[in-house]
Amino acid sequence: MTVAESNFSTAPSLVLGQAMPDAAQIPMLSSLAESLQVPDNETKNGRVVSVIQEGWQFKGTAHINGACSIAGTFEGTLLEMVNAKASVVVTETGVVEANVHASHASVMGVYSGTLNVDGGKVQLHAGSTVSGHIRYGQLLVNGADLNATLERVSAAAASQSQA
Repeated sequence: MTVAESNFSTAPSLVLGQAMPDAAQIPMLSSLAESLQVPDNETKNGRVVSVIQEGWQFKGTAHINGACSIAGTFEGTLLEMVNAKASVVVTETGVVEANVHASHASVMGVYSGTLNVDGGKVQLHAGSTVSGHIRYGQLLVNGADLNATLERVSAAAASQSQA
């Protein structure tokens, strides 16, 4: 028997769609206050970990507390919050054109601008390209392409200027 000759009344019935779920089970957008809460897995030692992923672009001013990893593009100003300790890491894919103020910085990608780590540690890794002005307490350079004005600032002088 060919398909054209078959009796469709004996064919099994097929479900062509599902019923709509109960309205209480439909995901809803949360309020702004709920969406700003940081999940437990995004904190480390009680400090927030901020990430600008590869492929993301950010332009503007950000205030940080804790670690900030930049794998995408950042343009603008990145400031350590008052009475906070911030660490900025520019990954191998990160491109930063900004004025940054933090307690610690590590560059593996491209950085251009003023990097203000008064009395703190700056690490410039092999393969990184850094230009601009760097204020530091301790500087570690390991094969970076460095074309910047360097200004050493002691930890004591840094704490006096912040007081």
